[in-house]
Amino acid sequence: MEGRGLTPLLEGGAFFEAPRWHDGRWWVSDFYRHAVYTVGTDGSEELVLEVEHQPSGLGWLPDGSLLVVSMKDQRVLKRDRDGNVTIHAELGSFTDSSLNDMVVDAAGRAWIGCFGFDLMAFADPQLAPLMRVDPDGNATLAAEELMFPNGSVITPDGSTLIVGETAGCRYTAFTIRADGSLSDRRVWAQLAPTPALGPLQEMRPTSSSPAGLTRATRFCSPPSLRFRTPACRSRRSRPRVVSFRRPSPSPRPAKRARTRAPLPESSRRTAWRPGPSRRCR
Repeated sequence: MEGRGLTPLLEGGAFFEAPRWHDGRWWVSDFYRHAVYTVGTDGSEELVLEVEHQPSGLGWLPDGSLLVVSMKDQRVLKRDRDGNVTIHAELGSFTDSSLNDMVVDAAGRAWIGCFGFDLMAFADPQLAPLMRVDPDGNATLAAEELMFPNGSVITPDGSTLIVGETAGCRYTAFTIRADGSLSDRRVWAQLAPTPALGPLQEMRPTSSSPAGLTRATRFCSPPSLRFRTPACRSRRSRPRVVSFRRPSPSPRPAKRARTRAPLPESSRRTAWRPGPSRRCR
């Protein structure tokens, strides 16, 4: 069986989020270009809507109107088929952190997550709410104490909402009742042990090679507690992954000094010579 090749569909984006397939095209938010775009199967890009306070989650109402999460001002915007843009819902009474992804069901009910804390300022991680916005724009608290709710989906039969808890290393499922409220909260998939949230300053950085990390460590660590350092200029260098974990309660033993046995007189000239430095600059 021949393998399928991968080719770029579109280049030049800044930070794509919430891709959706709708009406024969990809729809996607670009955080740092502050806009929503569509992308055709031929790679053609079309600007749909500019969002000053950063766009995120996308969805559609039954009448075809586009819903867009406006992250930093805690709003959901609505763009109708004629291109008119209005505020669909205000969510600032539920959170003062940036909003995040959104999923919309066939009835037009939208569930929106948020960061729960100021991620970009390296604030202490906090639990976050999940909000529901009905088709008329009325907003309700849907669930509480989630760990960075993100990447939500609804099962094809419309009965179950599955929320990705990025900082919790798990997917959490809820049963959707007829009135849109959620019940029967349960863990749908646990990808790695859920970390205990705590003050960020109590955590210390440790670096290691990406090859030495588990898959769960690389893809499930809380986003505020993990970052990549720039690659060194050396061709042999690799980006390092820096993660944070709580310090061990007992101090580590001191490292023993390494000693080398003396080399024979005949081999001292060619045994070892320092090469050029490979430090990052």
